[in-house]
Amino acid sequence: MSDIHVRLKLRQSQASQHLKVLKDVGLVEMEPRAQQRFYRLRAEPLKQLHEWLDRYRHIWEERFEALDEVVEELKRKEQSDAASKDK
Repeated sequence: MSDIHVRLKLRQSQASQHLKVLKDVGLVEMEPRAQQRFYRLRAEPLKQLHEWLDRYRHIWEERFEALDEVVEELKRKEQSDAASKDK
């Protein structure tokens, strides 16, 4: 634990709270050895999340592209309006 909280620049109690949450949701495993606890990241839940998000990624990419087009059109209109006022 001491390595983790030092590396993350957290108080030990903060690191403990974060690790407890990660353990509770199954993202890390904790192995007690004597007076120490060793934590290991579990990749499987992250792989499952990635696969789930991947199904929706194309939808969000299309929406963001459409939003980019709207923003660009608004910029062009704003520039055109500013140029018209300067004349």
